[in-house]
Amino acid sequence: MSAPFFTSEKLQGTRNATLIWKEIELRHISDFVRLSAPGCTIRIWAEGKSEPLISWGVYFNGLHYLGRRGDLKDLAHDSIVFRTPVGYFTCLKSVVPVLIAPHRFSSVLVNNGNIKSSYNVKMLAALHRVQRTLLDEVRK
Repeated sequence: MSAPFFTSEKLQGTRNATLIWKEIELRHISDFVRLSAPGCTIRIWAEGKSEPLISWGVYFNGLHYLGRRGDLKDLAHDSIVFRTPVGYFTCLKSVVPVLIAPHRFSSVLVNNGNIKSSYNVKMLAALHRVQRTLLDEVRK
């Protein structure tokens, strides 16, 4: 495991609490850290544990842009959100899709004089028999 280039303050909270860490300031980062790196690893420990609870490899070009204000209400539980001067970013798997019910029915206003019967049950059954016969002939 590589040595950390930044260690945040300890946060106290309950299991379902939203934890917000302070911003990482450049003066807290060592000189050996490449700021042009394509990613980093985030590790979160519980107090008294020798292994991290979460170890997350983050590639910055794979993050999903949430916008300037960061719409955080449609995120999965245990999501990590990055705030940058450009806006808010997170992993695409953390974004919960908002399901919109499909519009399945439409209505049309038609004058009753323009409506006429096209098929009845007997005619539909005959049409179905013709289609099945044609399909059987093609398969042979």
